Amino acid sequence: MLPVFKVMQRLGNVAESEMHRTFNMGVGMVIVCAPADVDTIRYHFDSPGEVHSIGRVTEGKREVTLV
Repeated sequence: MLPVFKVMQRLGNVAESEMHRTFNMGVGMVIVCAPADVDTIRYHFDSPGEVHSIGRVTEGKREVTLV
């Protein structure tokens, strides 16, 4: 979590789960794609390192798990 979000959480007495639900936590734009398409998507960005894998979608209980 970025420092600015930690300050907001502390000052607002906001639960971590609510922080993740309300804010994008500094993530910015998100592209959801098949694993096979990751290299193609990375290729189209100007600067190396702009694209980061931040999670995956799996079959399950329809819940979000933060690790």
